[in-house]
Amino acid sequence: MRAPAAVVAAFVIVLGTAAPARADTVRDQEWWLNTLKVDQAQRITKGAGVTVAVVDSGVNADHPDLKGAVLAGRDMVSGKDGHFDAEGHGTAMAGIIA
Repeated sequence: MRAPAAVVAAFVIVLGTAAPARADTVRDQEWWLNTLKVDQAQRITKGAGVTVAVVDSGVNADHPDLKGAVLAGRDMVSGKDGHFDAEGHGTAMAGIIA
């Protein structure tokens, strides 16, 4: 049984004008992923076995994205030993690097 031409045409128009599905609106707000071309970099390496220094306002070692991956250090803004990061900037930079 064939569908009437008008029904088929209406169906195609509706599908053609629908907005694409968005699964992750948070990722869409993370502009630096596109700016730093992270998707291209990750095709080359994921950084396994690499240690980097973040010379900034410390790093929150308890942040869920960084937990277990932060070594002892010093907050270069306040000069305090440990993981002091009142600004959150060092943690954000460590997250981008990770």
